[in-house]
Amino acid sequence: MLLNATDSEGDTPLHLSVKYAYPRVLSSLLQTANVEPNIVNKDGLTAADIAHHAFAPGQSYYFLV
Repeated sequence: MLLNATDSEGDTPLHLSVKYAYPRVLSSLLQTANVEPNIVNKDGLTAADIAHHAFAPGQSYYFLV
């Protein structure tokens, strides 16, 4: 399924929605039953890991909800 497809860096649409701060896209993806949130990219990071590292404490939780 394309929703779980990866690019050359191993990033899925879920990873990219976090990296580029698109909360509406992220929310839509997370509500889709076929999206796998635990895929790791070539750096060994899930989308949640990226959010945790990219945002201030507490902000990553807000972004992911």
